[in-house]
Amino acid sequence: KAKGVLEQGRMVRFSQDWTPQEAAYLNRHQLVTAKPAVYLVNASASQYTTGKNKHLPRIYEWVDQRSAGAVLPYCSELESVAAAAATPEEKQDTLLKFGLKRAATETLLRLCFDAFGFVFFFTVSPMETKCWTLKSGQTAAQAAGRVLPAFAAGLSSVEVYSVYDLKECGSLRKVQESGKYATRGPDYVVKDGDVLLFRMGSLH
Repeated sequence: KAKGVLEQGRMVRFSQDWTPQEAAYLNRHQLVTAKPAVYLVNASASQYTTGKNKHLPRIYEWVDQRSAGAVLPYCSELESVAAAAATPEEKQDTLLKFGLKRAATETLLRLCFDAFGFVFFFTVSPMETKCWTLKSGQTAAQAAGRVLPAFAAGLSSVEVYSVYDLKECGSLRKVQESGKYATRGPDYVVKDGDVLLFRMGSLH
């Protein structure tokens, strides 16, 4: 089946109808064309800022028909200039000077997370705020286990709100007042950008 896909000039990841058994078999062989992909298309500064690149339509078409995966226009020259900024404010000013809202590397990180099926969540304490990765579709109990394995069995509930809601509302108090702060059980499916406060019962 995989040979047939390749003989059509397509990547193994292009086919979406693998059974769980077939996917497990292919994964054991670590085929490069079965792995998730994100394509960076480097362009000149003028092409990147104006969006005028004669090659892009053909690249999008090729990926759509043969590979599957995200395509991200990218300008290494501008990214290097932005990365060299001394402060976040200076970096933002540099991007705005070129008519850009954000660095392509930020979009790249998001695309890679999506391609590999990851979400991120946060834990907050008086000492630190920490970001963790988790496979998409996993639960609060599994997230707790990422922080400390013993937490997975002892989790009784989780208090949750979104970092995106926090950014929009401006403070945790306003998040709570807006009704976007909730208590969920261990089976709650963690969403991208969740901030989690674990409440423990007994540890087994």
